[in-house]
Amino acid sequence: MAYDSNRVGEIEYDSLNNIPIHRYYVSPFLKKIRFLAYTNKLYHYYLKRYIEHFIENNHLDILHVHNMYSLRAITMISPKIKFIFDIHENLPECFKNVFA
Repeated sequence: MAYDSNRVGEIEYDSLNNIPIHRYYVSPFLKKIRFLAYTNKLYHYYLKRYIEHFIENNHLDILHVHNMYSLRAITMISPKIKFIFDIHENLPECFKNVFA
């Protein structure tokens, strides 16, 4: 997922080591409201629409998810697609420090 108000809905195709990569452009509005991801379902319902559109238009077998912000939206869709969750943020460590 990438943010660009001029390219919303566009898909950029790339590859790395012969593995296809599809970058889907979404509204920068999602980036602005992602602070809601832990307290409000609005973000997830909005993101879910983009993800479903992306899956349907690309006939994917599996989705690789990198961040906590997307996880709830993905689990709302999960019976329709398998996914790999590969967390890149160190949020568990951050929360451990905050609540320790």
